[in-house]
Amino acid sequence: MKKIALLLALLMILSVAVLASCGKKPEESKPEESTAESKPAETSKEESKPAETSKEESKPAEESKPEEESSEDEPSEDVPSTAEPDVSGTNVALNKNYTLSGDVASGYNAKLTDGKTYDSEVTNATDPDDGLCYWWGFNSTNTVDGFAVVTIDLGEATNINTIRVHHGVLSGWAVMPWKSFKFSVSTDGANFTAVAALPQGDTADGCYWAEAGFEAVEARYVKVELELNPAWGFINEIEVYSAD
Repeated sequence: MKKIALLLALLMILSVAVLASCGKKPEESKPEESTAESKPAETSKEESKPAETSKEESKPAEESKPEEESSEDEPSEDVPSTAEPDVSGTNVALNKNYTLSGDVASGYNAKLTDGKTYDSEVTNATDPDDGLCYWWGFNSTNTVDGFAVVTIDLGEATNINTIRVHHGVLSGWAVMPWKSFKFSVSTDGANFTAVAALPQGDTADGCYWAEAGFEAVEARYVKVELELNPAWGFINEIEVYSAD
């Protein structure tokens, strides 16, 4: 009986040891779960993306294009540089037809391409009415946006290099100097290219030529735009010289 009791005791001790070893396994397996929680290391890789964003934010350096700003140094198409006037050629505007921005104002209806300037008649006159037929007068009634416009048809395409306008000032009678002169040319009468421009000319009473020279260009139509001062502006001849 003692032997049986010992065997039973040994069996109980073995079963307790087996149960004890089975109960410890869940606790020892926990370190494996803790290793699964080490994922923040991967998250830190994703959080490192701001380095790529900084590359995109650096693009403004590529968008700056200072070289394009240098175009400000180029001559303006509206006011091109002028050359010395050359009147050694032929006045190809002589007796040619032209159109005006408006009708006759107060009887000042001089011919603008007849080759006559009437300097002495005008400068000796004490009243501009004495020279009605010697001038074409412009005021607010026959100008467009403050400009008197005369377009001459040369009849055929011609190489030209000089345009000049004969104008007068008589300030006591409100005949004022023109504020500016602009000259442009065309081969079809529709599309014009600026070739020269002049600032305000002489301001003292008298008669003057406003002359503009430029590189020879082919033209059939010549447009003259004169910027009006308040009151009146007078011209009585326009000449266009060939470059041949």
